[in-house]
Amino acid sequence: GVHKDQPTLSRAPAPARQAGLTLEIWLVGEGSRPAEYERLIAELDVGDSVKLLGMRRDVAECLGQMDAFVFSAKPDEGLGVALIEAMAASVPIIATDVGACREVLQDGVLGLLVPQGDAAAMAAAIIKLAQGGPPPDRLDRARHRAQNTFSIEQMARAYAEALNLTLRAD
Repeated sequence: GVHKDQPTLSRAPAPARQAGLTLEIWLVGEGSRPAEYERLIAELDVGDSVKLLGMRRDVAECLGQMDAFVFSAKPDEGLGVALIEAMAASVPIIATDVGACREVLQDGVLGLLVPQGDAAAMAAAIIKLAQGGPPPDRLDRARHRAQNTFSIEQMARAYAEALNLTLRAD
């Protein structure tokens, strides 16, 4: 959607490569501007690293194959269901330090937060994670938070959104 910041994430492979790390980035979701992203990927010459996967029904399987889940967002980003899914699946998380992400990840306790629009910082966080891995208790705590705080309410919201319904709070 418009809130995602795919360009920043697409710029991460270059600094990572300089540090000796080859990234494969999957951009999952429709996105409102696929042609624009294709152009950007071509311009940055990162076609070997950045794959546009489009809309996927097998998000859980995709998560299972990821070394890390990177949530690149803009300041007006709402709460992403994908972020909760990654937490529930115990996938290490790197996210932009914007309101919704900061709140869900408890100010960086449950995942690495990086400044918005900063591709170098994002690459540095990815490298740090690749080299050292996340603290094991972080994944457990993130999974616990996802299951306890977001599960039923989050599913109801996601279904309502998918079906274009408005949830009443009564």
